[in-house]
Amino acid sequence: MKLEEYFVSDEFYNAISPLEEVLGTNDDNTNIKYIEFLISIGIRYSMVMSDGEEFTTEGLSNFLNKMATMMSIRRPSYLELNSHNDDVTDIFLDTVCDDLGIPEEARENEEVREKLNELLIRKLYGPSYIFHGYNGVTEESIREHGLDPEYSTPNQEEIDRINKIFVKYGLSAIFGWQSLNCKGKVSYSEIPDASYYYATGSPEWFSHFCGETLEYHPSMYKKHGFIRNDKEMAREDLLKLMESNGFQEEEIDEVISFFEKNWQRLANREPGLLIKRVEDRDIDGFKARMRGNDYFRDTRHLYGLLIGYGESDLQTEEAIDTSDARFIRLPKYTTVMKKVAHMNIGDEYSSGTSYSGGRER
Repeated sequence: MKLEEYFVSDEFYNAISPLEEVLGTNDDNTNIKYIEFLISIGIRYSMVMSDGEEFTTEGLSNFLNKMATMMSIRRPSYLELNSHNDDVTDIFLDTVCDDLGIPEEARENEEVREKLNELLIRKLYGPSYIFHGYNGVTEESIREHGLDPEYSTPNQEEIDRINKIFVKYGLSAIFGWQSLNCKGKVSYSEIPDASYYYATGSPEWFSHFCGETLEYHPSMYKKHGFIRNDKEMAREDLLKLMESNGFQEEEIDEVISFFEKNWQRLANREPGLLIKRVEDRDIDGFKARMRGNDYFRDTRHLYGLLIGYGESDLQTEEAIDTSDARFIRLPKYTTVMKKVAHMNIGDEYSSGTSYSGGRER
């Protein structure tokens, strides 16, 4: 199986099954971060162990199962996971050594350690990538036009019109950062770490509009209607926000019409991740700078250094060619919750989750 299909396969869901209880008791934000971490570190593992696009998913599943088991026992914070603490580093390096056939007693041998370090540098530092999480409804356009700002937000004028209504009532961030610094740009990352968060909440302007923006205070709103694919939750949050701020009847009608149209187009779509290799870094120059440095001699320190290379939030006004990119299917959050936590959430599996407050429309 190729990586393109792995994260939506039963093999992946079985690999992370130790998280059943954790996902069933955590809040949505924590769950998204846990899933995001496993996908991103799975991608890093595949980069180290693959030869081109081919590698064994059996090894990847074994690796992710070990990681999920550790997470189910220790329940680390996302900060601990994302900083690749000792538990994460040990599992990553031990599994790589196991899969390479390096016995534990040989791992402190200087020659073996240097070969392992060479592999990590060549795989994790050598190539640089562009990562872009997206809503599946946009994949055809991305394949045809690339990541092109001209096609990224086809309804910008309509968004601007709705935004003016909210600004009138002092709600200037209803679409998050979209109106401030995202027009005419596409966003991407040099590392896979935040890809699942952006993909499940894509397009970001709509997930913010449906509850994720700071205009929706956590103590008063459900907030996660879009990522949970729960239309009633998102709709009730939106109505409650408008009514509590004194929106006029015709303004509410216009906003709800906008919501309905875009929910139909954007909700319950499978997220995806674009990976494009853009250039090869100067490995010899890197090793020359590292010679004599503790980071180069110590594999654990070197790994910590390598996974820190790259920016997580970049933008460009130029179109990015995607003709040679890989398109990785990612699981919907509702599907992970059903397959792993055995919980049915969202409109896909139920009639939706509602709560008291607001009015019926």
